[in-house]
Amino acid sequence: MSKTIEKNKVATRKAGKETYKKIIQTTYELISSGSYKDFSMRNIAKHSNLRLANIQYYFPTKEDLVTALIMHVETLYDIEYQSLNLDKTEDPKVAFNKMIDFCLDDVFNQNTRHLFIQLWPLLSDLDNDSGEFLANLYRYQIQSIATLVQRLSPNVTKKESLIRGEAIASLIEGLIVVRLNSNDNSVNNKTIKAVMKRYAFTLAQTDSQESSLI
Repeated sequence: MSKTIEKNKVATRKAGKETYKKIIQTTYELISSGSYKDFSMRNIAKHSNLRLANIQYYFPTKEDLVTALIMHVETLYDIEYQSLNLDKTEDPKVAFNKMIDFCLDDVFNQNTRHLFIQLWPLLSDLDNDSGEFLANLYRYQIQSIATLVQRLSPNVTKKESLIRGEAIASLIEGLIVVRLNSNDNSVNNKTIKAVMKRYAFTLAQTDSQESSLI
């Protein structure tokens, strides 16, 4: 991934940051409002009002563009995480609670659900089922949760915090599949969020006591 990033940095210096950003933003909008089937270099060129050669100059392969798309999604979530002011929240339980609330609200958001449901088959197809792109898609979320796990449970090793972060992320993201009609029953949704939050705290803490924040 680092080689692709460096290559894109070089391309950006040569041909202009605005065009580079435009291509990524157009790709993001096509996926988030349409279908993963809309992802093609030619279709992105059409919606960007650019020639195909321009797209291929910045992103010689689909894999290069997908890597940039994942980084774009990561940046969007970083902005959201920063808005939570987790670093300035002294109580680790409160900070963790903020993060889990955000994640749960996010997976019940129809726009988020559509985006990720379209991303999954696209990434799976491009990485030949190796899981590399999917792993990169969730890497930032897992690391962010793992950091909060370490704050909540200082005795947990970095490796163990990442394992718990992955488990918590998997627990929450699974709701995208399970709760396909998430707007049908707001009472049930509230109950499910409370249960999931309780499980997340149990996974995060060194002991298995349930959190009293719910």
